[in-house]
Amino acid sequence: MFGKYILPLLVLIGVSLAIHGTVYDIGLSPVPKAIISAYHNGSLVGRTVSNSSGEYTLYLPPGKYLLTTYSPNESLASNDTLMVYSSNQTFDIILVEQIPYELPQNFSIPSFGEIQEEQPYTPSGLTKTDYLLIVFGIGLLLVGLYIGLFVSFRKRYKPKNKDAELVLNIIRENGGQIFQGKIVERTGWSEAKVSLVLSSLKKSGLIKKKRLGRKKVVYLVSNGNSSSR
Repeated sequence: MFGKYILPLLVLIGVSLAIHGTVYDIGLSPVPKAIISAYHNGSLVGRTVSNSSGEYTLYLPPGKYLLTTYSPNESLASNDTLMVYSSNQTFDIILVEQIPYELPQNFSIPSFGEIQEEQPYTPSGLTKTDYLLIVFGIGLLLVGLYIGLFVSFRKRYKPKNKDAELVLNIIRENGGQIFQGKIVERTGWSEAKVSLVLSSLKKSGLIKKKRLGRKKVVYLVSNGNSSSR
């Protein structure tokens, strides 16, 4: 289902690998200014020209490609299948003499002036804006999931009246004030549940909390006056 988005996401985050090699003729002599073109599913995705030493470099994402290579005078050519894996690799090309055949009417070999600097491969049907929308959508999904889990947690652990009454009794039995950690020990609840119950009581105006060093002190509030000393 998500397979068609994997390659675009790899391209978006810059996962392109260097394919380096040398173009030779049948006598293993380097061929300078050879035109190397890479095709993926019938679409041109990369093109470069070999240097004076016959060396070339293409940048392609992982995948399967057809490489077509021509010498400057088009007398030598080669068609090769290239598999790009998860690391940079070397792929040498050997050109052989072309066997004459009739080319399609719309087929043409680009001149050197038409060959522009290679651009990152963009699969047809998805633009850079599509990639950004995909990533943005995934980000929103994660944020929504986090908020949903947080709200669910709060609802699940919403303090009950009997829980609040138990905490109030513990504070009263301790003279009207107690360390929050002691409430955890007396109830056997988690710190999160105790904190939620105390927050509910504080919101209702029944208790107040203050920090004493690293510890939190909880004390009862009666008629607007605290019972803390």
